[in-house]
Amino acid sequence: MKAHSELELIARRYRKYGVSLDKLLDLLASAEARGLPHSGALAWLRLTLGNEFGEEEYFNAEQISAMTGDTPEQATARMVEFCRTHPDHGPVLCIDRRALDMIEAGQEE
Repeated sequence: MKAHSELELIARRYRKYGVSLDKLLDLLASAEARGLPHSGALAWLRLTLGNEFGEEEYFNAEQISAMTGDTPEQATARMVEFCRTHPDHGPVLCIDRRALDMIEAGQEE
């Protein structure tokens, strides 16, 4: 998906809260000026808006790594560890408990 199309989708989702495409463009430019790559800045926008307005946002390892600077493997390892140490935390991370069990089984072999 083209970045501007993704930004328009974000604007559509959050317009009910008064968020405009122009405001998102300003925030995106600010995040990129602080050193986030474009894909990381887009993910950061979704994370920030989701937290601000109580909307659920889901991220894959590549999106998390674009925000944090980690590799996708490091981001996945961090998600697995979080799920292991916080089993009752809820749907903060988009990782299926069955997937975690499969990962753990593979690590034990």
